[in-house]
Amino acid sequence: MGGIGDDELRIPSFRVCFDFERRIHHVDRWRIPVPYGLPLRGIAYAAAALAIVLVLQGLPLFGPILAIVHPALRLVVLPVGVAVALLRLRIDGRPIHVAAIAWGRWRSAPARVAAFRAAEPLGPIVLGDAVVAGDERGVRYRPAEIVGPATLTLRYPATAELSGSRLRLRENGKDPLWRGKSIRVERGRRLRLR
Repeated sequence: MGGIGDDELRIPSFRVCFDFERRIHHVDRWRIPVPYGLPLRGIAYAAAALAIVLVLQGLPLFGPILAIVHPALRLVVLPVGVAVALLRLRIDGRPIHVAAIAWGRWRSAPARVAAFRAAEPLGPIVLGDAVVAGDERGVRYRPAEIVGPATLTLRYPATAELSGSRLRLRENGKDPLWRGKSIRVERGRRLRLR
């Protein structure tokens, strides 16, 4: 009993109910022999495709190629085929022309905005000195990668391995040092704590 009968129509979203598409069903007294009429959007797509074909005919590279194609195929079948393909194509549920306009607005908009105006990228921001210290929950070095220039003070013993321009430090004891060891990392060098 709870199923959908033949006379009921399931609507997945109310947006579908209000998504109107203009269609032509009659021209004067002549009925267009297309089920549900001819969409105006399809006529616009076909007219745009026909205009592009006419422009391409005048170009030296495409003109001779299009001259080989029969005029009925070139001026009727090709624009209608393009219109049918564009009518079926939807990007994110939107018609192709709406998606193209949205894409164009996205590409032409600034990547960064400050106070509703375009802003230039700042590039790297250099902060002041930073002190990183462990808390009461652990006495281990936290994994990190430090790019020089920097000066580090190590309070726990560690062994160092140098490979190219990268220095690796590994903790090798849990007892703190009586006096910390300072390491200076030159500009461009990398130090990795493990």
